[in-house]
Amino acid sequence: MTINEIGLGCKVEIRILQESVRSRETGEEVTTYVSSIYDILDDGSFELDMPTRGGKVLLLPMNLRYELVFVAERRGMWIAQAQINERYKKGSFYLLHAKLIGSIEKFQRREYFRLDTMIPAQFLSIDLDEQTILKISDISNLLSMNEQLRNSMGSGTIMDLSGGGARLATTKDIVDVPYIMLQFALEFTNRKTNIELFAKILEKKKMPGVNNFSYRMRFMFRDKEWQEYIIKYIFEEQRKMRRK
Repeated sequence: MTINEIGLGCKVEIRILQESVRSRETGEEVTTYVSSIYDILDDGSFELDMPTRGGKVLLLPMNLRYELVFVAERRGMWIAQAQINERYKKGSFYLLHAKLIGSIEKFQRREYFRLDTMIPAQFLSIDLDEQTILKISDISNLLSMNEQLRNSMGSGTIMDLSGGGARLATTKDIVDVPYIMLQFALEFTNRKTNIELFAKILEKKKMPGVNNFSYRMRFMFRDKEWQEYIIKYIFEEQRKMRRK
């Protein structure tokens, strides 16, 4: 996909790249600015309408890397990185001059949809490096052969779930261990499936008023089929809620 194929007038969502990357890892909200393509120049750079809020033009910082999501009619959603080099006025229009960094790729927003849940889970803190963890071929066999590991497992509740990670609430204080093994079950198409995944802990919070901790984590998929299964489960649960 090229910027010329996306075309003039295409809606664009603009986010500061560093904030967007952090948002995908932690689930934090990120500020999104809405714009559109005003013109495409001969050298491949392009002009964007300056975003506005409350009737006021927003002056985005220059010379930063931004993440642009193009919402193209009949072509779907596409994502690219760009740098904004100039701000100026052309006639009655306030514009940003932008230049792409790298290529425009297909964007799958669905991986980041979060579903509020109350799913029971068991977990085991893992004091290993990521490369070693991803070489473990069968978690179930590992646990069945090691009684000490089974006895040290904690329990909690998955409070929200996405195709990229989850938030786990538990009374257990996981200290100085960056990875966990997570076990939980999802019921989808009238069948319950047991899920076993490794995850990296991204954020730990003490929950107010209760003796609980909240852990934001990113899943470490060795098999993308598990990710697709979780995404399909989330979509099905969303459809059920809409029908209700």
